[in-house]
Amino acid sequence: MKIKLGMTVYHQDIYDGHEAMEVVGIRADEVELEGDYSGGTHNVCQRDWLPIEGVLFERAKREEDKINIDLSKINGHEILKFLEEQLEDNDDLCDVSVEGPLEFESQSIGKCAKTGNPMYTLSFTANYDNWGHDQDIEGNRLQITKEGVKFLLQEPFEFDGSCSALEGVLEPWIKTHEFASSEEIFVKWKGMVQFCCETLEQMSFDDTNGFERVIEELKEARALMK
Repeated sequence: MKIKLGMTVYHQDIYDGHEAMEVVGIRADEVELEGDYSGGTHNVCQRDWLPIEGVLFERAKREEDKINIDLSKINGHEILKFLEEQLEDNDDLCDVSVEGPLEFESQSIGKCAKTGNPMYTLSFTANYDNWGHDQDIEGNRLQITKEGVKFLLQEPFEFDGSCSALEGVLEPWIKTHEFASSEEIFVKWKGMVQFCCETLEQMSFDDTNGFERVIEELKEARALMK
């Protein structure tokens, strides 16, 4: 995002990025920021020049607001189930462009390119209302780091706020939700594999519906293996 005059920003050198400031001047490598440099103690408006590299476009999160969970315990299927329920029942999401059903594609843990911190990534297929025609679009992503959650949707309506609305619903849930333990996941995985084996043994050659169900069950079982 490009820094512009009149824009509200934050700066790493001003209360660790927690105080809103207005951009009133721009140089090659500096910005002039106007605001309360006292942090509200004196409630005065001042100006100063600071390094442009420290500018933040969003308020920095305090330590107590960060997501302190083990990323390896996150299960994408549980997240998608929660989101589908919210899309169905939560009035705050009535205007977002993405709809259910949400289909799991993949999940992984890597590193954030910007910070180098661990990052969980979930890829999923979602349904979009494309000018009155429902369309399934693949490659939607959800990224989770200790800094927060971030949605990268493929085809949201421009400026409709879908990503921020979903983030606002999911982040509080992520902080308090207890994902299934490794033992519970293993029991579920074993049951799914057993179901597939038993179904295949009893299946007739022309039972295409049963075969498709086995495929979907195996996909979910594979995802549980991470």
